[in-house]
Amino acid sequence: MIDRSNPARSKATPSQLLLRASIIAGFAALFLVQLLVTFRGLSSPAAMEQAQMAREIARGEGLSTKMIRPFALRQQMEAGKTVEVDQMPETKQPPLPSLLMAPIFKGLEVHWENTAETRVYVLDRVVAALSLLFFIGAMGLTLLTAQRLFDQRIANWTVITMAACSLLWDLATTALAPMMLLFFFSAIMFLLVLMIERHVDQRSNNILSALGIGVLAVLMVFTNWMAIWLLPGLTIAVALLVRPRGFLILVLLPTAAALTFWGMRNYQLTGDVLGAAKSTFQAILIGQPEVASQRSFSTVQSAIDPEALTRHFLQQTVIQINNLYQNLGAALAAIIFFLALLHPFKRQETLSARGALVLMWLGVFIGTGLAGSNQAETSERQLHFLFVPLFSAYGLAFLFVLWARIPAGQGNGWVARHSIAAIATAITALPMLQLLPPAISAGIRNKGMMAQWPPYLPERLALLKPMVGENEVLVSDMPWAIAWYSDRPCIWLPRDPAQLEEIRTLATSRQKSVAGLVLTPWSTRGDAINSGLTNEYEPWAPQIYYGTGQWHGVDTMAQQTAFPFRRFFPLHGRFGTGGRLILEMVFMTDRARWETTEPNPD
Repeated sequence: MIDRSNPARSKATPSQLLLRASIIAGFAALFLVQLLVTFRGLSSPAAMEQAQMAREIARGEGLSTKMIRPFALRQQMEAGKTVEVDQMPETKQPPLPSLLMAPIFKGLEVHWENTAETRVYVLDRVVAALSLLFFIGAMGLTLLTAQRLFDQRIANWTVITMAACSLLWDLATTALAPMMLLFFFSAIMFLLVLMIERHVDQRSNNILSALGIGVLAVLMVFTNWMAIWLLPGLTIAVALLVRPRGFLILVLLPTAAALTFWGMRNYQLTGDVLGAAKSTFQAILIGQPEVASQRSFSTVQSAIDPEALTRHFLQQTVIQINNLYQNLGAALAAIIFFLALLHPFKRQETLSARGALVLMWLGVFIGTGLAGSNQAETSERQLHFLFVPLFSAYGLAFLFVLWARIPAGQGNGWVARHSIAAIATAITALPMLQLLPPAISAGIRNKGMMAQWPPYLPERLALLKPMVGENEVLVSDMPWAIAWYSDRPCIWLPRDPAQLEEIRTLATSRQKSVAGLVLTPWSTRGDAINSGLTNEYEPWAPQIYYGTGQWHGVDTMAQQTAFPFRRFFPLHGRFGTGGRLILEMVFMTDRARWETTEPNPD
């Protein structure tokens, strides 16, 4: 039976030790494959922004950014602060990932200059390696937690299932923050289970565990602001499941103090406790895309629209329900967790921890409904992945209970003890079995020349650095990539050309100048590069298609006589081996800043 009066803490048998060694070897093999063979570079805008912030910290510039939002510029101007268009204090991104990467980057300063002719930047691989280590650490904590809640068999199968979960590996190589968050969340659940055990045993020495949860909660929130939606459920769980209730102070006080300090810092720098993150709240309240709010060189917004907010919440709720299986990593055992809610597990610790998980998941579900986006399951706004490991543990436990009630599940043979978990794991592994072999083949064949889409081409973007002077800034539709790979300040393409002129005037007043525009397929993102403009970039249509037009002998800017940037440098390369040219990737500037006027696009 699964439920027992005490957790399984007996000495491991030789067969169990062999299984653990096999699990470790499997994770190590996948670690190397993901890092050295299939890795194409970072793909998350937030990850690139946080990475370039880390590099600035390593330079001694403090918590600052070279990715400049027009909203943040205007916010500082209206607050009467000193505005610099080439470097700004960072008040939007959570700082912890950057603070963690900074000392590592400092030790790798020799690799800051992107001189290699490869499409995988060295520091991208460093970020991915660090993220993968956090992932493996989180799996170790999950193993310990599942073993306390159930037994070694379920704990082992839980981590095996996670090794087969394609989504978790994708997240681990997309950015650092998701796996940091998973590690901290796993540590919180481990400490919470310890507190619940002591409460059930009527022991009161929970002070260190409560303080540990409080510190870890701070680390979670300062890794991803969306993690704040975990705190209501965590607070209720601690209040209901742990005595004395005074431990709540130890859980809540660190986060409250840290957020208060951060708000005071933001107010000092921007005149608003929310800092540049205010654009996110405004966009939610008025029903406007967040990107449009951040790109606007104006802080004046429409009135709050309750109808739009309600519509957004309902839309995101439906999206979450429809995508729940994918957001839980296509892990069959994780989705079975919701059926396991009907099962009365015998041990109080198992029941209480399940209740805590439900409370925190509901907080994330509501928070994503209010502040979520329509982006993929790898978006930083999607936190359902945090629950995949322990949801899977409960799902596997429930499957074992059902399996034990039929003849095939009775006995001590391998089929009786493990086959149902093996089937669930095999189903979970289907996406990985479909995607990983072609990715390995492509990685070996292309030897570091595959790129993420839209085309983050580090070796091409690095060409911009010598073309842009120390007192110049760039403007682009993907400023996170320019700031990271080109190591030059970059302003997010404002709402329209008129706002660009305002920004140029501001730059001139600060003895700076705009060197030009870097336009990429980000503006026309879709399944095909010519799928059409998204609405937010429509005012820039002539500029966006200027590179393609020049290639075909058509001047899309014939009517834009006042536009100052009419010389172009084609940044396009080929996407993949034998792939097509990326035509909408061009540096538009005021003069020939390169050695030849017709560089080789390859």
